[in-house]
Amino acid sequence: MKTSLCVMLGLFAMLVGSVAAQEGMRCRGRDYVGLYDAPASVRLMVVRDNLAVSASGLGTAALLDVTDVLSPVVLSTFETPESVWSFQFVGERVFVCTAEELQIVDISDPEHPVELGVFPEGVRQVSVQGTQAYALVNGFHLALIDLADESNPVEMNRWRPPDYVTDLEWIGDFLYTSRSEGGIDIYDVSVWWNPRRVGSLDSERSGGELRTDGQSAYVLGGGWFRAFDVSNVEQPVELGATAVPYLGSFVIRGSRLYVATYDELEIYDISAEGGLDWIGWYEVDRWPSGVALRGDYAIVGGDEGGGWILDVSDPKLPPQTVRVPSGMQAKQVAREGSLLCAALGVNGVNLVDMTDPWNPVSLSTIDTPGIATGVAIDGAIVCVADMIEGMRVIDISEPDEPMIIGSVRTGGDAATIACAGHAAFVGKRTSNVIDAIDISEPSAPRRVGEFEAPRRPLGMVARGDLLYIADGLAGLLIVDVSNPSSPTLIGSLDTPGTAYGVFVEGERALVADGDGGVQVIDVRNPRAPELVGTVATTAAAFSVASEGDLGVVLELTPVLEAIDLSSPTAPTIVGSHRVEGQAGVALMGNAAMIAGGSRGLQIVNTSDCPPCDVDFNNDSVVDSRDVLAFLNVWVAGDSAGDFNDDGEVNDADVIAFLGAWMGGC
Repeated sequence: MKTSLCVMLGLFAMLVGSVAAQEGMRCRGRDYVGLYDAPASVRLMVVRDNLAVSASGLGTAALLDVTDVLSPVVLSTFETPESVWSFQFVGERVFVCTAEELQIVDISDPEHPVELGVFPEGVRQVSVQGTQAYALVNGFHLALIDLADESNPVEMNRWRPPDYVTDLEWIGDFLYTSRSEGGIDIYDVSVWWNPRRVGSLDSERSGGELRTDGQSAYVLGGGWFRAFDVSNVEQPVELGATAVPYLGSFVIRGSRLYVATYDELEIYDISAEGGLDWIGWYEVDRWPSGVALRGDYAIVGGDEGGGWILDVSDPKLPPQTVRVPSGMQAKQVAREGSLLCAALGVNGVNLVDMTDPWNPVSLSTIDTPGIATGVAIDGAIVCVADMIEGMRVIDISEPDEPMIIGSVRTGGDAATIACAGHAAFVGKRTSNVIDAIDISEPSAPRRVGEFEAPRRPLGMVARGDLLYIADGLAGLLIVDVSNPSSPTLIGSLDTPGTAYGVFVEGERALVADGDGGVQVIDVRNPRAPELVGTVATTAAAFSVASEGDLGVVLELTPVLEAIDLSSPTAPTIVGSHRVEGQAGVALMGNAAMIAGGSRGLQIVNTSDCPPCDVDFNNDSVVDSRDVLAFLNVWVAGDSAGDFNDDGEVNDADVIAFLGAWMGGC
């Protein structure tokens, strides 16, 4: 029994390959439960019953048997034009929408698919009823096609809608369409030669893919998920919009939305009217490009061939990651004590109580007239860089009831900001001039001076009478602002990359230096800052923060990396975590607070991972080597093979180990 079980597990270990084990910063469990091969990258996938069809985008589509969803089998392939936009299963047919034509393929024998006919124009989407179909022809026209003779599809009617159409669905007597510039239209097509637009709704968000059941409609595109009530076709109503990163494809089943984006599959609960609740996150590899569902499993297509099978029966959020749900974009963060302030772009400023960082409490949100892109806290006030509206001063003496008490125009779009004492400093989006603002009277701030930087300030921080500026290709600048009306450059250090962000703690400055990684700089003598250490980052370093010997850097990929600063001359990357967005980062203890763009505010635990029992060879990676290491001691009857601690080394230990190994750490 042991021999056969060993062989089985050995083969299993080789099949699944290896996955980095990182929870928080260092341990992350296996997210997929199976892999499948495909002849090329999988750009699109649709599943019906036991059959799936996928497109590579390289002129090939594949039919897969997914009876055993953990072991999909490629049954056959057939040729398509390179640009496949969508599929639709109808009976024993697959309609393949491409940039060149609409293909009709007979899949009654899935091992030998046969092309029956083509409609000779590019079709982005098709919706079929009986022997007719409505097609979105190159985005500009809606066409009704007669399919009675599948070898020779014939156009019956065509019209051009007033707006560019991104998607369509035909249900009963009504055709539902989404527009590229936002909004939806509903057409009565009961009289096929005389379609009439009976309902229409504008929206501020861009269009995208459409899903509807005739009662509710959902559109995902342009970074936004929008929900509509279409039960009254003459008066559709938009219920709400939520920012969602979206690069691949999405599926809706019941009250759940499944979105393939970046290097993960995300799951949302859409049962709340007009809103989204992020409930699941599964990491795969970079650029998943298609997603389909079968039972409790999601089949996700990969950009480099094949893909992943995920058990989505019990969705989970990223390990040791907390999200402050706002449905808003977070542009920048600042912290003072246990109070966190987030700039939310067009939605103003959010104040969050971080007393318990793993249970953050959103205290209040206050709108600003412009676009809040930068924030700085100074005691009981927050200074806000509000783009075209200049700078705003907010009284936060009562954080649950903040008030705008002052404002001042700046010479350009206010994008970055720092404040200390009685002065604030505002950097502009398209200018190298920093405005010095007197805030000694917060209700009446006034511009008293300026500093012209050599390049363009991308980040800055004020400490006492000194302003530290990340000045792009000019590196680090140190400016004496003891007299705000006459800021004076007293020190500088050219850095090898592009200085995007700076953070100063005590006598140490950290510069997020783009492709140059993170520069550790001794600023004890501000007139002669000295480079003492450098650490290379996985991608371009954008924002940085530190507390004691721990530093964190947010990179453009976006990835958060933790840095051990105990030896300033030899800083070391000690962990990394995939995050959403790279707008800015702050640190409180082991909690890294990230302005994640469309993802809102994320909080990541940067502490070392707890012991991981299935990392059997203690190399901080859960992979096939751990299975083999365990099998070696188990076969030898060593006490280390008693994984379930029942005093015996037997088959039950292998089963227990395998279950734990599949779950990761």
